[in-house]
Amino acid sequence: MGEKLPSRKKTRFAILFILLVAFLTVPVLVVWNLNSAPKMRPTGDARSEVSPFDYNDSALKFSTPSTSGGKAQPAQAQSLLPEASNLASLNKIGPAPTPTPIVVSTPEGPAPDFEAGKALQPTPANPGLGSSRATQPASNTNPGSAAGSYTSGGRPQVVPPHPASGQIIARGAELVDDLGTRFFVSGVNYEGHTDRAWLMWQNDKWDPALIQQNFQMAAAGGYNSVRIFVQTQLRDDILANYWIKLDTITEIARQNGLRLLITFNDYGDNNISRLMQIDEAVARHFAGNSTILGYDLRNEPQFAEIVGSLYPAGQEPPLQTDAMVRAYGERVSQAEVNANRGGYGVPGWMNARQAYIFANMVVLYNALQADSAAWVSRAGSLTSLDYYNSPDSAKWQPYVNALDATVQRYIDLRQGAIFKGDPGRLVTIGWNRVDLARLPANQSLGFVSLHRFPGTGAGGLAGTLSLLDHLKNQHSSRPVVLEEFGYSNNYGGQNIPLLQTASYETAVWLFLYGRGFAGGFKWMLNNFTIGANPYENNFGLTNDQTQPKPAYQSARSVHLLAAANRTPSGDFGSLDSTDGVNISYSWGSSSGFFGNLKTFSDSRFQINQGQLAPWAVWWPSGQSQVMLSLTATGQVTLDVKAIFPDWPAGLRPTLSTENGQVTPFEARGATALSFTAQPGTVYVIKAPVAATTAVGSARPLSIPNNLYFPQTGHNLSNVFRNYWEQNGGVTLFGYPITEEIQENGLTVQYFERARFEYHPENNGTANNVQLGLLGTEVTASRKAAGEAPFQPIAPVPTSDKVLYFAQTGHSLKDGFKDRFQALGGVARFGYPISEEFPEVNPLDGQVYMVQYFERIRLEYHPAESDPNKVYQIGLLGLQTLKARAELQNMQQQQDQDKNKPLVPAYATNSN
Repeated sequence: MGEKLPSRKKTRFAILFILLVAFLTVPVLVVWNLNSAPKMRPTGDARSEVSPFDYNDSALKFSTPSTSGGKAQPAQAQSLLPEASNLASLNKIGPAPTPTPIVVSTPEGPAPDFEAGKALQPTPANPGLGSSRATQPASNTNPGSAAGSYTSGGRPQVVPPHPASGQIIARGAELVDDLGTRFFVSGVNYEGHTDRAWLMWQNDKWDPALIQQNFQMAAAGGYNSVRIFVQTQLRDDILANYWIKLDTITEIARQNGLRLLITFNDYGDNNISRLMQIDEAVARHFAGNSTILGYDLRNEPQFAEIVGSLYPAGQEPPLQTDAMVRAYGERVSQAEVNANRGGYGVPGWMNARQAYIFANMVVLYNALQADSAAWVSRAGSLTSLDYYNSPDSAKWQPYVNALDATVQRYIDLRQGAIFKGDPGRLVTIGWNRVDLARLPANQSLGFVSLHRFPGTGAGGLAGTLSLLDHLKNQHSSRPVVLEEFGYSNNYGGQNIPLLQTASYETAVWLFLYGRGFAGGFKWMLNNFTIGANPYENNFGLTNDQTQPKPAYQSARSVHLLAAANRTPSGDFGSLDSTDGVNISYSWGSSSGFFGNLKTFSDSRFQINQGQLAPWAVWWPSGQSQVMLSLTATGQVTLDVKAIFPDWPAGLRPTLSTENGQVTPFEARGATALSFTAQPGTVYVIKAPVAATTAVGSARPLSIPNNLYFPQTGHNLSNVFRNYWEQNGGVTLFGYPITEEIQENGLTVQYFERARFEYHPENNGTANNVQLGLLGTEVTASRKAAGEAPFQPIAPVPTSDKVLYFAQTGHSLKDGFKDRFQALGGVARFGYPISEEFPEVNPLDGQVYMVQYFERIRLEYHPAESDPNKVYQIGLLGLQTLKARAELQNMQQQQDQDKNKPLVPAYATNSN
């Protein structure tokens, strides 16, 4: 939000001061206890930055909206204010109580004592809440449970990731992982569960189980990063050397394959030395921790904060000297400032001379902004960024240079404190002012961040995309992230359609991915159910009941594509609006098409739906499999041979949901199909599973990195060998029982207890080898037939002995729970898909208590003397191949029987 111009009239100041005092003492603010609340997210007004209907790119054109069909732009959101009782301490940052010293522990040192009996080691997440079904960047054939529909309250569930490995760094205009592969930030802002936003760090609101639930939802939506905020209670914990909360949330993020961007000073302290103390302590505590994406120095710092902060002695920035007063002349006299310090927002720590300089800097800054706005108004389609690069701004260049040097001083001090604790860690600033985000000083940051909240009109979207392109060009050698953006589903007490905001947000994500931005962070994960402002309350990806909105599902498809295809590509074929409010778009790349058109048709696929609603068709792996998702019911016709020219002419594809549930369709020729797609479900169109013929013994291969197992007569090499050795080997997976074979467009290899699948689109990550869904595959028909153990049960309370997984509706108890968690839990084996029950083992005929999971079967063998063998992973790999071989033999026998001469049912007497 822009800053207000200060008035020189004392009467106006007096009136404003009285109104401010009255406002701050309203009792309802005490109830919120939001002394650490950040500024609420502004809607923004694109008109001051860019002409909303003129985007200078042939790939992005808007039709001029009708003046009668559009809705008014929402007014800028108001900031939440802290309690009145705390206001005095916020702007008096001079002599203040000395904070409790931080005792920074080193990784090799012992954990410091905080209180008797309280360990300061990282606290794991609630043991009853397993790791998420998170980002599925690679596999299109082995995701987890079915994607839930936002209309029915379901939640998408995909393959849980391995914990993030390797620190993310900046390389030119990209963020890259430790292997040098582009990392696109699919991020979401998080302020706590829907009933405690901005309050989650308070001791009576701190709830790791809710955070785990929320992070699972984020990860299942394809998000790989979460932005959190250091607020008053957390700051106090850090100052007291009490790390349990930060350690816990970091561990929860790690378990869910998420990275954290930690935003400092979300409580408004302007004392740079105190901030540096916090910066260094947190950076040192998490030094080298790959779950930490980086640090944000401040959420939406304004000009007055940067210029009015208390810098360390001898480190005062240029705009705290009188150089600009001498350059531009006095704008406010010493007498005026002395008479009305509060009217100019002078910080309480400043003496009279410092206050005089500060007030003059504010007035000069406001004059610069006024000149910029007037220039943009005259220039039409140009932006304020163009103004700063034009000759018309030459008179302001000395002031802008001094402002840049002041921001540089702010960055150097605080980023330097972080580097002292964790050298080279990514650092950014969450700017919401473009004039500050454009400054060259930002080149010294790990990445440049901007916040934009356009109104629901199509022009606001056009302005935002244009502005982002300009900013990216301004910082062509640094990564640029849209750190906050989003659309509320309520304005002025009126609901804004969910599909409308989903279209807007998906268009933004596609723009960021295709145009080579480093990523974005959606504002925010959850609705804020207890807020007083309906507009601010409804930015969530989930509704008040924490069920996913359409925007969650439509963005998920973009995130999955971005994770699988790291190289930026794609652009809008069309992006139009005929009424100024709703947009229609189509976007394409070499690996997919996205849009929201009611009707779309080309030689590869056709979509017909009754309304404008985001849809996605993509093939990220290039392995003859197509993914498809709609956010409204629609009729889909798709020809796989038109997408994959090498597809065998007579090979009919299969259709299933992403959890392997077979879906009926109408065949259209040999390689095309037509079906009705339901909203919120991800469909997989792929080649049928080929019969396995590589079970017989093989000869040892003379290749590097190869192991040969005479026990089964099979080889193990390359990435499969690496995964097998690093994740349990023969104890966990058994011996290989096939060579590497092709199934479903993937290279796979069967082991006695599991199936490995290679996903080359994930090379460079820990997800390039994944376990197949053998548990789901072998039990699908039993669940469909209504067998009791496979039917969901009513929720049960989670305790030390019992876990309940709402994702599948099943529980996990006692020894099964303990062994499952010890072997790797949800992250390795998926969710439980049955209760425990007695079953006859089809291989040895014995009865065991068993429990099925998406990828394995766990068995109870009480007669075993070795404690590690009492609970064993069942031989699902062997069982699957045995059953398949028996089916093949049966089919061969049937084929032979068809060719035999008919035999009478009884013998006749020749006599």
